[in-house]
Amino acid sequence: MESNSTAFLIKIKPRHSLGRPSRSDFVQSEVEILKNKKQVITEEYDEQIEFTKETLSDMYLEQYKRILNDYPIFMAIAEDIGYDATGKETKGNELPAISEELVKFIKAIEEGNDRFFQ
Repeated sequence: MESNSTAFLIKIKPRHSLGRPSRSDFVQSEVEILKNKKQVITEEYDEQIEFTKETLSDMYLEQYKRILNDYPIFMAIAEDIGYDATGKETKGNELPAISEELVKFIKAIEEGNDRFFQ
């Protein structure tokens, strides 16, 4: 049986080889443009975030220092605690008097009177 069919080989050139960019080239260039824009925007916002963090940190430290610059401190020195260095009992003991003053100091602070001794 003889075949009368003739095969044709057609070579189709891709669009970009015809001097026009292909659709995928266009999409890739748009993707690159968008990536660059995103990078620029990200850097701008990162700078703004860092500036805001530094500003807030500075403001916090300033307020913290101002508040903690002046606060009440209870200090007491007990010369006699009822025992000497060897462990023998002595006649005096200043700890009960100091503990009473400490209780008064703590109550004053809890009530908002931070000028206990003035």
